[in-house]
Amino acid sequence: MFAAGALIEADASGARLFGVEGPECPSRLVLPDHGCPGCGLTRATAMLLDGDAAGATQLHPGAWLVVMLGGAGTLFRAALLMFPRKSDWIHRQLRSGRVLFLLGLLAIWLARLA
Repeated sequence: MFAAGALIEADASGARLFGVEGPECPSRLVLPDHGCPGCGLTRATAMLLDGDAAGATQLHPGAWLVVMLGGAGTLFRAALLMFPRKSDWIHRQLRSGRVLFLLGLLAIWLARLA
């Protein structure tokens, strides 16, 4: 995830990977002002990984959630390799992270709709 984010050239208007423009979100046809809960998330995450925190936050505040939970997930996966006896606890934490991400993304989207 972090390697792909570093390779993406992103700004508020669009994202490009190796010079190829990313597709437009089809939900923008139905909700042109807001789009789906993930609209702009890839661009914002790439901008955050490039160091543009203000632009990323303005585009989609969920980018912070992606980077923090992605980092935590990486650490938990490494812990799983080092401490296999604690695998049940680690797997519960990873599931909790996925639920937290989905709930956080939904909450941010609802806040943006208001």
